Amino acid sequence: MKKIIVSSLNKENDKFYNDISSYKRIRVTSWIYRFYEKTKTFNKKTGELSKKELKKAELKILKKVQKDSFQGEKVQRLKPLPTFIDTDGILRIKTKLLMREDDENFKIPIVLPSDHYVVKSLILSKHQDLGHPGV
Repeated sequence: MKKIIVSSLNKENDKFYNDISSYKRIRVTSWIYRFYEKTKTFNKKTGELSKKELKKAELKILKKVQKDSFQGEKVQRLKPLPTFIDTDGILRIKTKLLMREDDENFKIPIVLPSDHYVVKSLILSKHQDLGHPGV
């Protein structure tokens, strides 16, 4: 008998979106994906989460945020911008900083909505991690 794991994310009512910090959200998602991988293969990976697993979870969350936010009329707001989808399936925007030697996320930033719960949580988390700089 094959079991299927189903996850539903409702932005307004889902505790996963609203009550968990960004760091915990990524870690929980990573553990869920590890569990899922264990059930479909004979992968017996144990111990701490790897950087690769955390990165995979973070990308999945960002894809979900973009999917929730950029549908229908909201896609029209992105039309005049030089956007593209990277190899991970994340919507990014080309900047004039492409030739600069810097972090990829700085040169070609990820497009995120300002009004999404996850984005607000991410900003708040980073704000607190850096000791409340600025206003």
